[in-house]
Amino acid sequence: MRHAALILAALLLFAGCGAGEIPSATPAPLEAIAWATTSPGAVLPQIEPVDSAIWATLAPWFEHPESREFYFAGLTEIEGVTYAVLEAVGRAGAWSYTLATLAIDETGGHRSYRDEAGAWVPFQNDPWFAVADSPDGQYRIESIGMWHDGSSGRHALDRMRIISLSDGAEMWSDSSVQGNTFHWSPDSRFVSATRWGRTWSESFVVDTTDMRVIQMPGPGDICALEPEILPMKADRGDPYVVARDWESDTELILDIRWTAEHGIEVGVNCTVDVLTGAVEIVDFSAHQAG
Repeated sequence: MRHAALILAALLLFAGCGAGEIPSATPAPLEAIAWATTSPGAVLPQIEPVDSAIWATLAPWFEHPESREFYFAGLTEIEGVTYAVLEAVGRAGAWSYTLATLAIDETGGHRSYRDEAGAWVPFQNDPWFAVADSPDGQYRIESIGMWHDGSSGRHALDRMRIISLSDGAEMWSDSSVQGNTFHWSPDSRFVSATRWGRTWSESFVVDTTDMRVIQMPGPGDICALEPEILPMKADRGDPYVVARDWESDTELILDIRWTAEHGIEVGVNCTVDVLTGAVEIVDFSAHQAG
């Protein structure tokens, strides 16, 4: 009883009301939730509409949030602000694992993640935890974890990885940045992975027969195939290379964009045969930026 009373008292403080009062603030934090009636570890509401600033903040950070599990892990205070501690969990068969441990305040305006040392790190830019299971149900590729990019001052995803859905074993991993998108080939052999930063993106393909990475063409490769396409300006950073979907079991659709001389924006749509390396340019365009 004493434990329940402490939880209820903390909830009343968190909701900004005294004992016996009905919270007047809307939206209420996760139904003010179930926090008064459940202990840490209780499953939070899934994708059903919830009148909650916290849920409205949390759900858009995850691709297919209905396929994830979210657990309330107690309340904590960070620099004088009360937060709900939330565990975002993935599941592979009977095996479960933590994607990220997050802390969000009542308004959703303050958010932090727990780093590997156990410290709370505040962040502002929204993460995007992507996930895609192979059509044959053998593998999952997903984003996991968060980290702070000291050079840019922004916060990003830690890694992307492929796991076995039968036992959760990690089969492949690589670093991530601010976001990912993933697409499986129809036969489940290949998966494209795109990662992006603030002003660039890159894509490659993983062959799950041996977890070998297959690189995708860039502006130089495209210009070598079609001389009419303007090359990328040397001082304009990296291009945008985005894998869109699969045309067949081996042909991947790519969109590639870059900036040429005089601020001209070049866009190319092409297909790549990931077995042979053959590139077919479907169409291209060029226009003045702005």
